[in-house]
Amino acid sequence: MEKYQEAISAYDQAIQINETFWEAWLLKGILLSQIGNFNPASNSFKKVIKAKTNSTAQLSALNGIGFVLQQLKRDKEALYIYNKALKIKPNDQASLINREQLMRKLVQSKVFPIGLNFRRPILLGSIS
Repeated sequence: MEKYQEAISAYDQAIQINETFWEAWLLKGILLSQIGNFNPASNSFKKVIKAKTNSTAQLSALNGIGFVLQQLKRDKEALYIYNKALKIKPNDQASLINREQLMRKLVQSKVFPIGLNFRRPILLGSIS
């Protein structure tokens, strides 16, 4: 845990020097989510998205937010985020896997009916 805190402090120092250093925001978000600091992690990921970075960084940040939402038991919101990532890059493997795993969980918990196509993006508004 001490190493995580040291790394987070290093990212904070980098961010103080350059507030738009999205790589530091992204890595800080990943570390924060790994140690269970989900709200600060989400804020870090949102900074990456706000920075209008490249699509790879956007996808990483969106997947990070999706993970955080799942940890906070906000699965439907996480599904929306994974679908948003797939609008950026429809064949992104991480987003597809994250969404598919979440959809399987939702089907098993009977939140969604069996028979949904896990491979196609769905908009939350279209789910009955």
